[in-house]
Amino acid sequence: MTRASSPPSPATPSPSSAKSPSSPSPPSSSSSPSAPPPPLPTSLPRVTLAAATLLAGLTLAALPGGAPTHHAGRALLTLWLLAALYLGRAALTPLAFAWRRVLLPAIPTLLVLGALILRPWYARLDSWSPRPHATTIGAAAARATTGPILLEVRDYAFFAVEAGSGAPWRFVEDRSIDPRKPPEPSSFATPDRLQARASTQSAIVGIDTPTARQALGPPNTTAGPWALWTP
Repeated sequence: MTRASSPPSPATPSPSSAKSPSSPSPPSSSSSPSAPPPPLPTSLPRVTLAAATLLAGLTLAALPGGAPTHHAGRALLTLWLLAALYLGRAALTPLAFAWRRVLLPAIPTLLVLGALILRPWYARLDSWSPRPHATTIGAAAARATTGPILLEVRDYAFFAVEAGSGAPWRFVEDRSIDPRKPPEPSSFATPDRLQARASTQSAIVGIDTPTARQALGPPNTTAGPWALWTP
C-alpha cells in the first residue's frame, strides 16, 4: 500500500533575512538629502564689536603719531585674522552655497586685481601712516656726523628715524618706553637734564620744542616737528 506523503512544512526564514518591523533599514546615501549648511556663529556680533573698538582705539592713538610701531599695519593683524576666520565660516552659509558658481570664479580674479592694482596703487605698505619727517631727519643726522646721536623717544616713531638714517646702531635712545619696564623720565623734559645728556653726544635729534631750544639753541635742520642739533 502506498504511503501518503505529508504536506510540506512552511519555510522558516533565516535570521539574516528576517526584518524587524520596528527597525526599518536606513535609506541609502544616494537618496538622503544633504544637510543644510550651518548658519553664522552667534559670536559674530560680539567679535565685530570688539574688533571695531580695537580699530577705533588704534586710529585715535595713531592720529598724534603714536602708532604702535613704525609698521602700523602690524597692529591690524588681529583684525585680518578675525576677518579670515569669519569669512571662511561665511563660505559655508546657504547664501554662499547659492552663489558658489559666481564666487568661485571671482576669487582668482580678485586676487590678481588685488596684487597688481589695489596693493601697489592704493594700499601700499604703511601708506596710511607715513612718517616722511622722521625718516628725513634720520637721514640728515646720519650725514651730519659719524659719532653717537642722542634720539628723543616719545612714541614708537623713533624707529622711523633710525630706519631713515640707514645706521640705527649710531643712535642712543634717551629712554625706554617698553611697557614691561617701569616708566623712565625723558632726557628732553627739562633744559638742565637735556644739556647734561647732550654733552656726551655728537648730535641730538628730537621734537622742536621751547625746552629743547632753551637747552640747545636753534636747530641746524628741521623736518616737520623733528629737529637736528649738531653742537
